[in-house]
Amino acid sequence: MFSLSLASGRIALFISSVVLVVLFSGCAGNKTKELALLNASNNALESSTQIIVHQNLILRQDIKDKQYDYKFSERAFFWNPKATLIETYSDSMFNYIEALKNEVSKEASVKTAYGVDSVEEGNMNAVATVFGTSDNAVKLLDTLKRYYKNVLAIDSQITYESDSKILLKKQGTMDMQQQDFQQLFNKTSAIAGLLLLNKLQNDVVSMENKLFTYVKYEFGCLDCGGYEVVRSIIAQSISYAKPGEQIEITAGIGEFIHQAHPRVRIDGIDIPVTPDGVAIYKLKASKQPGKHTVHVKVDYLKPDGTTAFVEKNIEYTVAGN
Repeated sequence: MFSLSLASGRIALFISSVVLVVLFSGCAGNKTKELALLNASNNALESSTQIIVHQNLILRQDIKDKQYDYKFSERAFFWNPKATLIETYSDSMFNYIEALKNEVSKEASVKTAYGVDSVEEGNMNAVATVFGTSDNAVKLLDTLKRYYKNVLAIDSQITYESDSKILLKKQGTMDMQQQDFQQLFNKTSAIAGLLLLNKLQNDVVSMENKLFTYVKYEFGCLDCGGYEVVRSIIAQSISYAKPGEQIEITAGIGEFIHQAHPRVRIDGIDIPVTPDGVAIYKLKASKQPGKHTVHVKVDYLKPDGTTAFVEKNIEYTVAGN
């Protein structure tokens, strides 16, 4: 089972639709509400990316540790260098996009009343300055295509397993012409531009996660059925909603492993857990504007046989009329 967390994956897929709606059709209506939605979506996407980055660090370390285990040392000799290439390519691509994000943020930077630098989210000139008068968009597209080509060429089996799962390719970005890709950055607010760049970063770490997981499972398993690391993941699809809009809460343990026997309760209600060890709860946002809270508690079985639990309050904001 691939270890890309369902929670972070669902957030990323939700953000994909937001990105496409904003960039291709534009958000009609109240400008303040539009910026608030984009900001909330951007924050959720950054959280999703951080979850995956954390998983990637654990996966990469696990692969490194295999070389010191005599049971896996021979396979580690073959797969460790490939994992290093995956890491190198992915870090380089992630940092390349991060530099562009920093340029946009710098162009949209304003001083607050307290003298602190802040991004003016509705700034319509920042993205145009970074991408409109230079070939940054062309370079970005070429670099993305080269990144995917490189990581998928590391091993023929990896290419076969992973090629159809590229989120970017599903969105058609990898088949875009340079002129079409450039259009994504035209007449775009600072926050919308940052959202798009964050989505591209999320795609990169997601791809890295899939490849690391593939490499890890190529080592085989001598003690299958258990789990090595216990981590709780509780996430929501959106944090800014319209009255009555559906919100999806995803909760689980570690890489959503069923052997942990998780019991998930949301607002005191037991939520069924899937064979993957994840519970998905859908609710309608309150019709009352303002902040609202949903309580989530996950009880689970630790590797030593004892029980433990984690709980968290999920907050969301309902837009006013």
